[in-house]
Amino acid sequence: MKLTLLLTASLTIMAGATISPSLPGITAAYAGTAHIELLSRLVLTLPPLFVVVASPIIGRVADRVGRSSLLIGTIVLYAIAGSSGLWLESLHGLLVGRALLGVAVAGIMTLGMALAGDYFDGAELDRYMGLQQAFTGFGGLVFLTAGGFLADINWRYPFVIYAFALPLAFLAWRVLTEPMPDRLKGNDPSSVTLANPAGVLALCVVALFVSGAFYIIPSQLPYRLKELGFMSPSLAGLSMGLMTFVSAMASLTFGRLRGRMGAKVIFVVGLVAMALGITVTGAGTTILTVMCGTGLTGLGMGVAIPNIFASAMALASPQTRGRTAGVITASLFLGQFVSPLLSQPIIAAFHYPAAFYAAAVLTIAALLPALRSGSDD
Repeated sequence: MKLTLLLTASLTIMAGATISPSLPGITAAYAGTAHIELLSRLVLTLPPLFVVVASPIIGRVADRVGRSSLLIGTIVLYAIAGSSGLWLESLHGLLVGRALLGVAVAGIMTLGMALAGDYFDGAELDRYMGLQQAFTGFGGLVFLTAGGFLADINWRYPFVIYAFALPLAFLAWRVLTEPMPDRLKGNDPSSVTLANPAGVLALCVVALFVSGAFYIIPSQLPYRLKELGFMSPSLAGLSMGLMTFVSAMASLTFGRLRGRMGAKVIFVVGLVAMALGITVTGAGTTILTVMCGTGLTGLGMGVAIPNIFASAMALASPQTRGRTAGVITASLFLGQFVSPLLSQPIIAAFHYPAAFYAAAVLTIAALLPALRSGSDD
């Protein structure tokens, strides 16, 4: 059961970045389409927008009808919508498929987290969350690298990776049960206000800034490498795969680091490492330099992202943890969506390095709300 949930959580890393190495191929395939530079990047960032919209709706429905059957349905939708790039011919059809993929990811994240809260509690839930972060990172290494190599053959081929969710839907159908814990019966969390709304708002700003800055790598790195003369999409996949691998390794140390250093110190270390990594990635002119930059970015992400969630949970009361996690998640995915919308004008005016430098500045700017969030644990 636990392994099934962990494998389900690993699907979320595939939502956008898996097909990132295909973006130049998509741009070339639909070169005659108006605004193709922007539309091709929406293939990557449209799912996050629909995660933001669909997550609260799915969460409300799940409280009424149950979680496990909805989770299985969203995994199936994930496989169909995600792999639709294999057979849909029009760019607009491709974008519709990506939107439906966002709905599926919203369901997988919301329902998977709800089931984890139903199945586990206390130290067991903490251990599960650590494993989930690691599974997501290691899954990213496999999926991103595979996406790069498949894009070398044809830009459509990375979309086949999403179809591997179908066996997982069958596994979930076989092993997941519908829990009805007593603590959920008669509980009306909508009548409880947030314990520290100012602190949660500050963490939402941190999540928005960090996600928006980070997402310049999957949305723009393939184009930057192509500009440098590295035409193989697999190089972009390897660079981003390294980033997620380092992030996963760093996340395994997060629990010990938070106990020794505290939340605010971790924010400083993580965000500064991210800013340096993004700067090196944008300034690099060799694959080795770029990979050093993405690796350093992953190191910062590996401690900064779990620190955002842990700090949010520390500020929330037991009755408002779901809503708190929801707004933080929405902020993360909103950052992913707006990232190319903000970076593309900078690239057009000042070229790719300038956009990476701006993202690094945005990461440093996240330090102010991070240090004012009120979490010292």
